[in-house]
Parts: sequence; structure tokens; C-alpha cells
Amino acid sequence: MLTSLVAVGAGAGPASAAGRPRSDPGPTGSAAGLAPANIVIAVDESGSITPDKMAQEKAAATSILYDEFNQQSSVEVIGFGGRDEYESATNPQAPTICPMTPLSTPVQRGSVATCVSGLARRSDQEGNNTDFNAVLDQAVTDLRNAPASYQRLVFLLTDGVMQVYNPNAGSDDATRLARAILTNQTIPDALAAHVSIWGLGFGTDAKLDDLTPMAQHSYQDQCAANRAQLVPDVSETRTTLLAQFFASARCAVFKNGNLVPLSSGSTVDVPVDIPVIATSGAIEVLTGDPQDKVVFEDPHQNPVPTTDTVGATHYELEGSGGVIQTLQITNPPPGTWHVVISAPAGSPVQSVAADVLWQGRLTSDIVVDGDAVPGQPVAVDVELIASRDGALTADALKDVKVVAGMSGTGFDPVSTPLQADSGRPGLYHGSITVPPSATGGLTLTGLVTGPGVAAQQNVSYPQLRVPGAGSVNANFIIGSTTVHPGDDFTVMLQLENQSGRAHTVTVELQDAQPGVTLRQPTVSLSSDSGVRPPVPLTIHVDRAVRPGRISGALTATDTDTKQQYTSRFLPVDIVPPPSFVQKYGLWLALGLGLLVAVVFAVAWAIRSRLRGGDVRDITMTLFDRYGDIYEQLPAPSVPATRFPFGLVGVGDEGQGRLVRVGGVQWVARRRRNGLMVSSEGRDPAVLYVGDRIALSEDINLGYEDRRVRQDRTGLLDRLLGGRDPGTAADPGEDPQTPEVV
Repeated sequence: MLTSLVAVGAGAGPASAAGRPRSDPGPTGSAAGLAPANIVIAVDESGSITPDKMAQEKAAATSILYDEFNQQSSVEVIGFGGRDEYESATNPQAPTICPMTPLSTPVQRGSVATCVSGLARRSDQEGNNTDFNAVLDQAVTDLRNAPASYQRLVFLLTDGVMQVYNPNAGSDDATRLARAILTNQTIPDALAAHVSIWGLGFGTDAKLDDLTPMAQHSYQDQCAANRAQLVPDVSETRTTLLAQFFASARCAVFKNGNLVPLSSGSTVDVPVDIPVIATSGAIEVLTGDPQDKVVFEDPHQNPVPTTDTVGATHYELEGSGGVIQTLQITNPPPGTWHVVISAPAGSPVQSVAADVLWQGRLTSDIVVDGDAVPGQPVAVDVELIASRDGALTADALKDVKVVAGMSGTGFDPVSTPLQADSGRPGLYHGSITVPPSATGGLTLTGLVTGPGVAAQQNVSYPQLRVPGAGSVNANFIIGSTTVHPGDDFTVMLQLENQSGRAHTVTVELQDAQPGVTLRQPTVSLSSDSGVRPPVPLTIHVDRAVRPGRISGALTATDTDTKQQYTSRFLPVDIVPPPSFVQKYGLWLALGLGLLVAVVFAVAWAIRSRLRGGDVRDITMTLFDRYGDIYEQLPAPSVPATRFPFGLVGVGDEGQGRLVRVGGVQWVARRRRNGLMVSSEGRDPAVLYVGDRIALSEDINLGYEDRRVRQDRTGLLDRLLGGRDPGTAADPGEDPQTPEVV
């Protein structure tokens, strides 16, 4: 397995094969992990330049200056013309130069911008021809000694074609001679010095005859192929320059924003998108009035500072107060940004736009599963990992292609495409067959390509290894697929020793995010043959680690020989710890349900008890000797547990009456499923529907209950445990024991 950095942009080149652990933040600056550049911007000041063209050349130069990401880069600006008949042959006019200036501070960028503003059309006496050789010779000389790791770029901005003066030749002959020098000397010199030339022609007079050879035959570095472009309409400078030139030359991705109308006193919101793989971004805003107010808002629509560091994100505004403003962002939060532009009252209708450039850095791992055996396939997995917080998405990688290649002795190189994992963005699978004729060491290559993506990683096998006799076989067994911050999880290492020798196996967790650590780095393997019991390996996840997929892979390697036995990605997700409710939610729900049930039961019992004693449904009734009703008294309609009533005229045949007040006082109360009646001088008795109390030979006391269906025969009451009609129970006795009154 091997790790490398993948530069993401408009065509990134081979990444370092040495790699870097993810815990190392890498180079500092606006484009951490990407090469800085020494840039020469050559601006045509010849006599054919009109004021409009000069303004556009200055705008283009300023855009390059402000859009450069890396604070370690430097920029030089040369204003060029060319000798003519008015110029002294012994004292040629030197080009105007803004010296090579580092871009590490806003002040330094501002000084170059000030120099750009001083560019102007040359007069006849200043040498106003167009001599590409002279300016390119100067640029190559100034770039030749740039550090080897730096890009060396020339952006040539012109409105015309080669036009020079030679006192020893006519005009046409002089130009032909100059073009021959350009082809045979100037461009080869640039190629030898690793200088890439990009040509941009303004207006209808510009021709590709000179610009295209410069681009095609100068040095082709790790980004997109050099090219030349004509801009017939100078109003298209913004789009063409940024999209086709600077972004491509600097391995950046450019997203062109549409022009939006802005009227007097109004405000527009222009959205721009920055993906999760971007580690550097530049939002460029073009307005029609320096008085326009520009506010940059992050994906949460919070205004961001123009010069400050907030957490891991650094902001730097270039060109503040001008019609071109660029917000440089290191580690930009991914998502949709908003540029809010407001026009002052009284300003004319104008068109505004916001473009975005971004560069990204990915960590890439390659895992080879199995032994390199001639004639047999080798499983290859490649995983791309975001170098910052945030998970890769299928949309961000939709155009990325990964190819596995193999080279070595005894065969011609072979390759095969890998397929994206449908469930895990950034993971690619496949296999490549070792040619049967392979006789020696192998180099396995993973090539990652796509719009703005290119990287190459190598896994080298010093010799072919045949599994089985005399070998050590290993395999990682991964059980758990989730872990909480602050917890551990276990991976089992299965080892089989058939070599007859003792080994020490080094286990590494490579390219995992900071805070994810392996606690047992080495495993001792005795010389005994056979399969060993699985060895548990503990991986700890710190509490501060953010949720997401654990990146990187486990490898098992012989400590002495460095032979890799096995490697595997970790399909383990870090998930937020469960909340109190999530952890105990079931028990809380059960407890709450039980509590509610108890409260309900108690409330129901109280209600039932209260309602069970309510006598409003009772009607006291007097029956004659034949069982016919001749007098009734319903209980009051207000809730009550006692029903007092009186009896008058009892003993007088047919004269008994029920009254509320007066007579012999009685009280009725509910008792279980019956009615207890009591009176002074008489023992309490329990009646059931259908029961009677004999008050005299001709009068019996009973009751009706609207809660109970009336059954004059007493059958229902007897089935429910009641009593036979004409009997009553003593309140202290079992209701099933009859007592005839």
C-alpha cells in the first residue's frame, strides 16, 4: 500500500510517491500541498494598443495577480514593445518591469497592482513595435533560477502579431527572421528552462500564428496542456482568462458566474459553490462601480471577515474598493457561498458577476490484496480521502477515473480500469493479472484522472512471491462497522507461518485522521508452522474526532524484510455517541408508559370509586303487596354519595309515601354492586336490583338503578352474584348469604 497527495484542479500532475501522513498539515500558504509558482505577466504596450485594450490587459494582469492561491508564489510584470526606426541602435529601450515580488502579504500584492496600473501605450520614440523574442528572453532569464519545485509560467497578453525593426532588413524580412528566432531559439530556451508559455490575444488584430507555437512547444508541466486563445471581444476577457488560462495553468477548477443586472439602490445575491475537496478557493467579484458594497457569506449565510483566520479557515481580500475584488480562502467551508452586492443610490444600471476558482488536495491510498503470482490476478483497491473535514460525495467525484497499471521485467506494461464503489464514494475496486512472463520486480501504479484531477501512486514489489510453502500469510478480520468518539474497537489479525522461521510483524494504520490510533504496533510470530489464533488489535478513537468514515488502511509488514503481508481499508464509521434519550430511550419509554398506566389506573380507580358511589342514578321505589309500583322518588341530580329520603304513612294500607324531608329518615348508599339502606332503629341492609325490604304487610321498599338493566325476576342479578327477590343481605355478610327480612 502507498500513500500520496493528489492535487485537484484543472489538471494536476504526478503526485509525490513518498507520501505524507494525514497528521502532517503539509506546506503552509494559500495552496497547502500544491506547488507555488513564479509567474511573469507580459503585457503588450505597442503602438496598436487602444485605451480599451490596455484597460482589459490591465484587468487580466490584475486577475492573475489576485487569483494566485499560493502565498509562496511570486509575480513579475513586464510591459513590452519593440525597437523601431526612431530608437537608437546603441541604446534600445528596455522593457518596463515590475520586479519579481512575493505574494505573501496583501501589501506585496498591492505593490504589484500599483505597478500594473502604470502600464501604458508606448510612443514611437519608446519603441512601440511588438517583439515577442525580447520579452520572452527577459521572462525566461528571470524564471530560470526559480526553485525546482515551482511552476514557471509566462502569460503573454497582446493585441497583435510579431512586428520588429531591423535596420539591415526590410519589414517583412525582419519579421520572418524574428519568427525563425522565436521557433529555433526562444521557445527551445523556454522548454529547456521548464518555462510554460500561455498566450492570450485581444481584439480582431491578434493572430494565433505566433501565439500557438509558443504555447505548444514550450514546457508542458503537470497541469493542462499549454494553449493560446483569441478574445475578439474584449468584454469576454474575464471569462476567457480565468476559465481557459489561469485556472488551467495552475491546476485550478473554474466556475464561471453569470452576469446579473444591478440597478440603483438595489441588492443582489450571487451564489457560488465550493466542493468538499477544495482546500483553497478564490471568489472573484466584478462590479461596475467601485462604490458598490460587497459582502461575502459562508454556506451558513454568515458574513465572513475580509482579513482574518477563523478556526482552520483564513480569509484575505484583494482589490478592496475596486471593480475587481477577490476573496482568497484557505480551507473554505464547502457548500454554496453567497456574494451580496449592493449598489448606491443614484448609480446607473450595471452588470455584476461572481466567479470561483478552487484547488483541492486529496490523500490517496492503494491496497493490494493477495500475492503477485505470474498468471494470477491481483486485487487492487484505491481510496481517495478528503484532506480536510467533510466526506467525499459521489457528485464531487462523478467524473473521476481510476486506472491500475503494472510494469516490470519480462513483459510490456498492462493496465485495467477500476470501478467506483456504489456505496462508498472515493473507493475504487478492480484486479490486474500478473503477466505469465513476469520474471522480476513489479511496480503497480494507480492513476487517478478527471477534470482537475491527476495523480499517480506506485506500489513496488522487489520480487515475486509465491504463496504457500515458505511464506507468511496474513488477513485482517474486521467485525464492528461503527465506533463512537472516545471508544475502542477491535480488529483481529489472522497469521499463518509456513516459513519455518520466527518473524516480527509490524502493523500500521496509515493515513487515518488525527486522533485515530493503533495501540499494538508489533506482533511476534513464532517459528511454529500452522495457523495462529487471531491476534486482537485495538484501535482507539479520541473524543475530539469528528464523525465520519475512518480513512486510511491497516497494513501488516515484516519488520525486518519490509515484505508486506496484507493490507485492508477500514470500513468503519465514526458515529456520534448516543444521547441519553437514544441510549435509554426504550427503558424511558417503558418506564414512562408504566408511570402513565399507573397514574391512569389510579385516576380511573379514584374516578370509578367516586363515580361508583354516586347515587344520581338511583330511584327509591315502593311496591304494593302484588309487586306493583305505586310510589317512586329519584335521587337529586347533583353528584352525591348519600341519598337521604323519608317514609311517611307506613302501616296505613296504601298510604306509604316517599318524601325528601320528613317522616322516618332513611339513607341509601352504594355498596359494591348493590345498595345499602339504613334507618334509625333498623339494621342496615344491602339490596340488589329486584330485592325488597318488607316495611309492612302491604308495602315493600326497593329501588331501580339506571346503571343496571332492570330484571324484575332477579335472574340477571343472581347470575351476577345478586340475591333472590324479596331478600336482602346484611352489610357485614357475604352478599351470597341470603337473609329474609
